[in-house]
Amino acid sequence: MRCSKKNAAQAEKASFSEASMRPPVPVICIIGGPTAVGKSAIACAVATKLRGEIVSADSRLFFRELEIGTDKPPAVIRASIPHHFIDICSITETFSVHDFAQQAHSLVSALTASGRCPVITGGSGLYLRALARGLFDLPEDARDRIPSIRRTLEERTTEDMRQQLMRIDPETAVRLHPNDRMRIRRALEVFLATGTPLSVWQKTRQNTVGRFGRVVSLVLHRPRDILRERIRRRVHNMLAAGWVDEVKRLRDAGLSRYIREKAPIGYADILDALEGNADFQGLEERIEARTWLLARRQIAWFKRDTADWLDIKEETEEMVAQHIVRLVRSAASPPPA
Repeated sequence: MRCSKKNAAQAEKASFSEASMRPPVPVICIIGGPTAVGKSAIACAVATKLRGEIVSADSRLFFRELEIGTDKPPAVIRASIPHHFIDICSITETFSVHDFAQQAHSLVSALTASGRCPVITGGSGLYLRALARGLFDLPEDARDRIPSIRRTLEERTTEDMRQQLMRIDPETAVRLHPNDRMRIRRALEVFLATGTPLSVWQKTRQNTVGRFGRVVSLVLHRPRDILRERIRRRVHNMLAAGWVDEVKRLRDAGLSRYIREKAPIGYADILDALEGNADFQGLEERIEARTWLLARRQIAWFKRDTADWLDIKEETEEMVAQHIVRLVRSAASPPPA
């Protein structure tokens, strides 16, 4: 296991024992990485050792109706380690990245003030960055215009909105998946309300989470062949656990539209098969391929970030967690007198 900067060497010089459960300086631990890299299990192990709590920055986990296809932490794990931002709203409701950032900042502040370590984890770089660097703040008059703009945009197709976004803000358009209706619409809302592209607004945001303590920000990384095998195994296990039945229940509950708009990869593929628009044969391979493409996009996104990369090869999750704990405890060492 190799950390890309000097943190690993510094960690060995931590000035307090492994038995210390409350670091003298507040530390926020951020663990990012592509889907299926092992973030959740490692984050839980870290939180246990640091008397911390999990702050999920994974938008897939917000929705109560989605279970198997989001690979939510088991209930027994959530009962033993406090988890935040899981099952917080219905898929029919809106919980934006701005809503998340506002509530998560308050939570992180409260946790650090109480001596607990926030362990923030997720594969969505947007949500992690919202905490690590903050979000831009639109003028009040622009925010007032957005609801009416949104109602107008809701009548348009995703492709129509995407084409307009390509013309006015290509930098944002190329970063978004062509089917990501919610974020494409949001980018258009910002431009139509302010006259300024979203990509320009995003350059004005400021660091905020650092106000609450020192930040240890890491990206977990595995060799491509290992990561792809982990994706294959996870997709297989989710289908075996009844993923198709879950999607059928959601369809029968009248939630097909929301599945296509908000659910993560795999849900729409299963819905297409249930509705006769695609074959069940090859379904697992299609979901695996789409998930691998997502992982590659996530890796490319994280490469543009400033977090330290933690390369995982043969190490167990316990070994990785121990390493991260040392980094956090090193960062928590009080400054020299």
